[in-house]
Amino acid sequence: MVHKFIWIGLLLLVIGCQSPQCPANGQAFLDDYHLLMQDVSKLDRYISTKEWEPYDKRFEQLVLQCYPQIQPELSDSLDRAVWLDAITFAMNRHRYDVQKIIQDTTDQTLIVIRDHMRKLWDNPYTAFEEIFRRQTGQEFMDALQEVKKDTSQ
Repeated sequence: MVHKFIWIGLLLLVIGCQSPQCPANGQAFLDDYHLLMQDVSKLDRYISTKEWEPYDKRFEQLVLQCYPQIQPELSDSLDRAVWLDAITFAMNRHRYDVQKIIQDTTDQTLIVIRDHMRKLWDNPYTAFEEIFRRQTGQEFMDALQEVKKDTSQ
């Protein structure tokens, strides 16, 4: 009988150590999420897949495990901001390979991001335009016209 309790205790300990806790509420989630986004924004664009692993794990835990629990607490604008940041994370992670982000059918995280893109934006490419606007303060088409004008001179 004592052996059963020991095994059950060890099993609970192992399970508890393997599954990190989600933040307690929406604000704690957003704080953790923004900290991760800040950490990722400081990374060298060309770090190895192995160097990405801790960031991938944090991101997957927050987006795949924790987000569904706190999503009801988020306003529409905060929800949209979470997914704009998720797309930005994916762009950094995959070295701005938009085609991979839009078309990959093997990466569960990209599938979840793409599903939310389709829910939140009528045209998923407008999400990328919104990210461009957030990062540069310019409209994508205006910037493209400037580039065309500069290269034609």
